[in-house]
Amino acid sequence: MAEPDLTFAEFCTRTGTPSYSIRQGGDAWTAYQAERRHRGETDENPYTVSNPFDQGRD
Repeated sequence: MAEPDLTFAEFCTRTGTPSYSIRQGGDAWTAYQAERRHRGETDENPYTVSNPFDQGRD
């Protein structure tokens, strides 16, 4: 049986990744997208997909 799709909140909980600041949230989002790609849930590059935490980052 296949695993259910991984949600961002579930990923942060499972990996202990903090997501409560813009910097940490951005890093967590990229790691989440990389994990989804690894699991075969998406074929998008985690470093080029839209990141909701990129606001205000240089």
